[in-house]
Amino acid sequence: MNNFTPYITLVIGSAFLLFGLLKTDKKAKLRQTGQKVEGIVFDKQRADRLPVSTELIDDLQDFSDKIIIRFVTDELLWVTAPMNQDFQVLFPFQYKPGDKVTVYYDKDNPNIFYVDSKQSAIIGRLAMLVIGIGLIVTGLSML
Repeated sequence: MNNFTPYITLVIGSAFLLFGLLKTDKKAKLRQTGQKVEGIVFDKQRADRLPVSTELIDDLQDFSDKIIIRFVTDELLWVTAPMNQDFQVLFPFQYKPGDKVTVYYDKDNPNIFYVDSKQSAIIGRLAMLVIGIGLIVTGLSML
């Protein structure tokens, strides 16, 4: 085993831990400050597909699907853009085109929006913390 492996593991674990603790979800603040409207899941764009198609591979590639949201602002401007939120893991499985969603958007820039998700961001944050702690413990045990 490489002499640097425990230290690399500790650094990576610390990065995960700090990211989970310190990263702020700026878009989530739109729940208090943004304009609230109803939107829809307009489309679910598939990621680049592998040449071999099996159910397992298809299910695994759902991880990288992009959820396209469409809504109309109070100023009657149509916005169609991919959902991009911090600490959201596995949310592509939860949405189908046509599903109604609650959207909070920045009045000055409607392309910045937050979707009330079916999944709590706490799950994503906890996953980062657990991975970080696991890597730190592993790194310490290798010393």
